[in-house]
Amino acid sequence: MIGQSLTLNGDSYTVIGVAPPGFEFPRRIDLWKPAMLAEKKSTRGTNYLKIIARLKEGTSVPQAEAQMNQIASALAEKYPENDTNLTVKIVPLLEEQVRNLRGVLLILLGTVGFVLLIACANVANLSLARAAARTREFAIRTALGANRMRIVRQLLTRAWCWRLSAARWALCFR
Repeated sequence: MIGQSLTLNGDSYTVIGVAPPGFEFPRRIDLWKPAMLAEKKSTRGTNYLKIIARLKEGTSVPQAEAQMNQIASALAEKYPENDTNLTVKIVPLLEEQVRNLRGVLLILLGTVGFVLLIACANVANLSLARAAARTREFAIRTALGANRMRIVRQLLTRAWCWRLSAARWALCFR
């Protein structure tokens, strides 16, 4: 398709690129065409467009920013009345999209982590309470001659049985 002509609404366009499958930015769009700028808005010094581009393979953000600033300084020399203080700042798309939400997302992440910490503390507390309730059982088993390895093996077997379905779980303790 690249390089072929395409007619839309009576206007002829040349295909200059094809997006990869699954590309959906800013939303699902089947075709992109050049922006037709009104003459009133297309005068020099009108900077209202944001550009979204993909960096060439192997090019870093600082390298691209340096190249774009060279172009900006060349434009400043050519058009000093409009482009004197023109600079370029390259920002990754993900960073641009979450820029206003970063604080909210970090608070949400912290909250979820705190809830997870509380849940882990509750499970640990329940495990300690269950172990404390079984200290008498362990003392009796030790008095009857069970060594530590035997008690650990029993605890591991019981933990494994809890993972089984309810029907199998009942079979473990018959």
